[in-house]
Amino acid sequence: MASTPRAATSGAGQGLALPSGPSVAPSPPTGEIGNLPPAYAGGEIARGARLGMLGNRDFMDTPFNVTSYTSALIENQQARTLEQVLENDPSVRMTTSAGHIRENFRIRGFPVLGSELALNGMYGLAPDGHVPTEFLERVEVLKGPGALLNGMAPFGAVGGSINLVTKHAGDAPITSVSTDFTSSSQFGTHIDVGRRGGDHNQFGLRYNGVYRSGGTALNEQWKVRGLNALGLDFRDERVRLSIDAYHSQEIFKNGSSFMASFTGIGVAAAPDSSTNLFVGSNARFENKAIQARGELDVAENVTVFAGVGFLDSRNFGFTNGTQAAGVNLLGNYSRARIVNLRGYTNSLSTQDGVRGQVDTGPLRHQFVLSASALKFSQSSEFGFISPYSSNIYLPVVPPQAPPPPVVPGTAFRLGKPYFETDPRKTAETYLASLAFADTISAFDERIQLIGGLRSQRVMTKNFRANTGMETNSYDSHRLSPAFALIVKPFDKRLSLYANYIEGLTQGLRVTNPQATNFNESFPPFVSKQIETGAKLDLGILANTLSFYEITQPTLATVTTGGLISYKPVRQRNQGIEWTVFGEPIKGVRVLGGVTYMIGVITQSADGKTTGKNAFGIPRWQANLYGEWDLPYLVGVTAEGRVIYTSALYVDSLNWYRIPEWTRFDAGLRYATKVYGADMTLRANVNNLFNHSYWSGSFNDGYATLDAPRTVLLSATVNF
Repeated sequence: MASTPRAATSGAGQGLALPSGPSVAPSPPTGEIGNLPPAYAGGEIARGARLGMLGNRDFMDTPFNVTSYTSALIENQQARTLEQVLENDPSVRMTTSAGHIRENFRIRGFPVLGSELALNGMYGLAPDGHVPTEFLERVEVLKGPGALLNGMAPFGAVGGSINLVTKHAGDAPITSVSTDFTSSSQFGTHIDVGRRGGDHNQFGLRYNGVYRSGGTALNEQWKVRGLNALGLDFRDERVRLSIDAYHSQEIFKNGSSFMASFTGIGVAAAPDSSTNLFVGSNARFENKAIQARGELDVAENVTVFAGVGFLDSRNFGFTNGTQAAGVNLLGNYSRARIVNLRGYTNSLSTQDGVRGQVDTGPLRHQFVLSASALKFSQSSEFGFISPYSSNIYLPVVPPQAPPPPVVPGTAFRLGKPYFETDPRKTAETYLASLAFADTISAFDERIQLIGGLRSQRVMTKNFRANTGMETNSYDSHRLSPAFALIVKPFDKRLSLYANYIEGLTQGLRVTNPQATNFNESFPPFVSKQIETGAKLDLGILANTLSFYEITQPTLATVTTGGLISYKPVRQRNQGIEWTVFGEPIKGVRVLGGVTYMIGVITQSADGKTTGKNAFGIPRWQANLYGEWDLPYLVGVTAEGRVIYTSALYVDSLNWYRIPEWTRFDAGLRYATKVYGADMTLRANVNNLFNHSYWSGSFNDGYATLDAPRTVLLSATVNF
């Protein structure tokens, strides 16, 4: 669908033309294709999101904390990648340094890998590395485990799930061209074209193309990025079909941002955020995927649906680690680490089911039966440099990491993203599930009870890279229930909710080659969440207040006699979240919230970390973004954002604690007409005061670094 009508007043690059010709056939409540929830007041957040197999639901009828960011917000903030979108969410923080080749996240204190995002509700098809935002209509963030709703995430994320909704043509034709600049010397172009055709606009086409190249805010680093994305759809009275295909590529030349671990009595002060410790290192990601979905209304209130998709993702270079290990208070370290990786991921994802509504006396049932399967194979081959000494404040030029070893029977070209023949497969995973859920509502849906059960099967195999010999495998099965209740006691503006839901994590495999139990696999872990909350919808301003507890088994580092291994531990995160969004005053829009969270290790393998604070979890996180349409300057909008994170431990033993930090961003945009065409000029500055700080935690013991001051400029013309 096209962006919301508010985009015209805000200067967004979509939705500016009036619809031409007849409108496309509407989708029923039981459908998903062409049935996105509308934008809320202000246009930055949608009224609802996809609640897994339950389909699209209004946020007041959703017994979970969910936020759906619109393309209008993405465009106006000039968010180039997914990380920059999620910087608006008080429940989300990064677990990789800003500007690294991978973007991984932490939701409610638990990790969510960039390789376990959903694309239009299906796992295994989203771009790996960085997600380009230019082809996205929505970014939906559901907090908490979701085994019933979504099935098992590819690597078992339990803190939440992120669903990427692709752009499709709306009723209004779109022709948008943008040129942009990103400091220090990166220039780019984005083309967005959308059209509908047919006697009642049943055919739709949407194309997004991006090319961006130049120097980044990291010293001496050069980055090239390209995207081609096509969305096709057919929407008739009872049938809806869609095809999404994309090709994305990202090349990093001459270095990377880094993560650091510490030694001695304290944490070294963060260096300048533009510091490049790994000049000369290169990396490349390439993703190709296609997804087809279809819906058929077999009766007035019954829809069958199906989907299938394929992903081919390949990477080469420093995609697994650029780390400064053992940094002392003076910034010296002697264990620099660059891990060169070449590998691929091939995925096949399927989904089908039936969704319907039926009334039985005073009760309404909204039922869904869904089956899904995800099969993906991977290859990962490593090459390491020998440890060398340097200083984070005065870095030396490092020796270059050797390429991964060539496996007999394969060949590759140094620096190229492709393989003449594929390297040997190192892992294979098959996730299959069958689920049923029913939403029973009464009293005009003022009371809603949701119950469901998912049967999940997990099969994994691991292989040696040099021989292809199987090292270990398992085949496990688990039933995961969920229950939720919504009560609207006074009127529909106030919604009280509670839920119990489980998360299922694939048995983790130890991937650290330095561990004594390298390649060991563990059986699936079961996480549990209990959550209660309240939502208040004032029409112009919405609030959500949530109280939650999540318990999860996971893996932690155990050191014995100087040797490390990974053993299961149990972690409990308890928190309170408040989020707010809307347009409380005409021309003034707000978005943000506050999170208070306590993460504790309740049980550990060796007892050393029992009772300790879980690493990477601050007590407080706060985000607040605002826009103001200046009353005496027509078309001019001022923007501002503040992001705060309190102090946190970066290691399980709680020896190293990084200080709190606050970041300020600012922006300005101007919407006008030039020769009858709509034009929007945008200027944003992230990290306005160029503050350098440790921003969070990577793996156990490693701190991440935030990005330096970054200037973003763009001009968008809509023809």
